[in-house]
Amino acid sequence: MSKTDLDGAVVVITGGGRGIGRATASAFADRGARVVIGDLDEQVARQAANDIGRSAHGFALDVASRESYTSFLETVKREVGPIDVLVNNAGIMPAGAFADTTLELVRATIDVNLWGVMLGCHLVLPDMMSRGHGHIINVASLLGRVAGGGVAAYCGTKFGVFGFTDALQQDLRCSGVTATVVLPGVVRTELSSGLNDQGPVAEPADVAAAIVRACDTRAKELNVPKWSGSMRLMAALTPRLRHPILHKIGYDRALHGIRAEKRTGYSARLDTAASRAVVATSRSRSNHESH
Repeated sequence: MSKTDLDGAVVVITGGGRGIGRATASAFADRGARVVIGDLDEQVARQAANDIGRSAHGFALDVASRESYTSFLETVKREVGPIDVLVNNAGIMPAGAFADTTLELVRATIDVNLWGVMLGCHLVLPDMMSRGHGHIINVASLLGRVAGGGVAAYCGTKFGVFGFTDALQQDLRCSGVTATVVLPGVVRTELSSGLNDQGPVAEPADVAAAIVRACDTRAKELNVPKWSGSMRLMAALTPRLRHPILHKIGYDRALHGIRAEKRTGYSARLDTAASRAVVATSRSRSNHESH
């Protein structure tokens, strides 16, 4: 499979206003791509696009809403062109004991991290497959291969993204469309703020470089940093062996003892996401009952 020609390609990045998404948008623009940033915060999306320049665009996008996603894609197709690359990057991570996490926030995590990925793929794939061309990059996490306590809902969704992408790759065989799952470890972004750092921390630019590289290699899986791929061996162990080893090397301690004072701003955004999930659940129930 030949690499994706990024010069002039239309690249859509969800959650592109901050962190990994923002760095990825800049990296693709450096390769000559026409970048489209989708973000729940429209002002942030437009500001990021303005900062990048080079024909970058920023639009509002709620990846958990089919209506919002459909409208977003129609705007992209009308104002920029057919999508060549979709980067499903949007994600949230509540931290703390699962029993203390509200169900609204659990629902929001599923809606953004897993449903949003599946929804984006479902809406974009038909056009890509009809053209016999396209690449999808789903950003999961090392925690989607080796789980850690303190972020149970997040781990569940990222395991889902990994499994979904694995199955999707098999569906897409011989279609001309390919998919990559990217598995970052701890990255220095607002999402990881307040965690107890027990090991190396990657920069958003490191993950962005891997995402862009995925278009050159069409790799099925990329780990950031590369050495973290060895953690798949840990995933193969039984819990009886795996959990003591993870504790011994300090893997789990990075996800406990969260310093809440360092997550104030991020926690406020999570509360907004949870509130949106309540509204979405109520709307869905009402629609179901009306039928």
